[in-house]
Amino acid sequence: MLRPRTLASLALAVCCLAFAVPAIAGDDDLEDDPKKPHASPATGDAKNSDGFGTYTPPGVSTVKTHAYTLSECLLLADRNAPSLWAARARLAFVHAQLDEAKWTPFWQWSAGSNFGVLPPITGTVAYTSTPLSALNLHFGDTLQPLLTFDIGGALPLYTFGKITAIKQAAEAQVRVSEWDLERWRQNARMDVRRAFFGLMLARDARYIIDDVVQKINKGIDGIKTKLAKNDTTVEEIDRIRLEFYRDEILSRALFQPYATEQTKMTDVDAVKALNPWDRLGLDVALHVPATLRLIGDSVQISQGTPIGLGDINLRVRGDLYLYKDPAQPLSVTGSFDQITGTYAFQGRGFNVLESSSINFRGDLNPEIYVTVTRVISGVEARVSIFGPLKHPELRL
Repeated sequence: MLRPRTLASLALAVCCLAFAVPAIAGDDDLEDDPKKPHASPATGDAKNSDGFGTYTPPGVSTVKTHAYTLSECLLLADRNAPSLWAARARLAFVHAQLDEAKWTPFWQWSAGSNFGVLPPITGTVAYTSTPLSALNLHFGDTLQPLLTFDIGGALPLYTFGKITAIKQAAEAQVRVSEWDLERWRQNARMDVRRAFFGLMLARDARYIIDDVVQKINKGIDGIKTKLAKNDTTVEEIDRIRLEFYRDEILSRALFQPYATEQTKMTDVDAVKALNPWDRLGLDVALHVPATLRLIGDSVQISQGTPIGLGDINLRVRGDLYLYKDPAQPLSVTGSFDQITGTYAFQGRGFNVLESSSINFRGDLNPEIYVTVTRVISGVEARVSIFGPLKHPELRL
């Protein structure tokens, strides 16, 4: 216990500390700002009637850029890479399994106890007797307490190497996880080195390109000066060659610093600009072995014509060649040199001769040479369709 004199001294010290803390807190700014002179209410700023002076906002702190070295980048990767954290967690898990295999006991022990009361037991150890008084017990009879306590256990003396194998398997799993962690660590460090040296290569290539372009521009200016003075040692082709080299370097570097006017933004149809057909290139050879079937009802050359070509049901055979460059129209060449089937015009059916053909000359307006026949009153009539598909001619 503390003595009364000690308690009085302690109370006095606490009171002094309680009075001193507000004074210290008042002298030190809670936000660690530099101390500013505060005007009293009598001599305060006229713009602030509260007497606390004019508020001056703190200056904006600027963040200085830091050029990271390769060692710092590798250290950050070792510290923050998610794959390394996952590998470390797996290693901790197998370490816990190893500790479990080492310290988990393989022996088992159990204990139990019973408590009760028994009447007096008569007779001998080999032959007990049960008198009538033992069969009709009363609460007031001489009952004696009974307490039993049992202990049992199993101690493995020989397990055929099971305990040793479990420990060795746990240790091997730890070694596997340690090398797995090292593998992920080296992969992360390799990715960091690849990115770091890739940036250095891009930076150095930029410096080299700027230097080369500057020297080429200097050479172009020198050639222009000589050409202006009618110097015969240089020609116009020399200037063009240097400009070609400069433009090729800039196009490969994807760096175009020579724009002299602002790019005008125009309304662009996104669907048309991203149309895959305009950017598609084709070079296809198509062979049709008389399995292509052409079927049409009321075929018309152009929409709105009063009379169409009729109904067709044809099978064609031939070879076609489809070719297309990006942003260019499709070119179709080749022919269907065998045409069979039927043709109906105004309800009258005709048979198409196999000698008919459809020839493509590069566009989608092929030339057709189709002849059809029909027997009328024992007389065979022939009708031929010749010319471009959009402007055919009918001959009887």
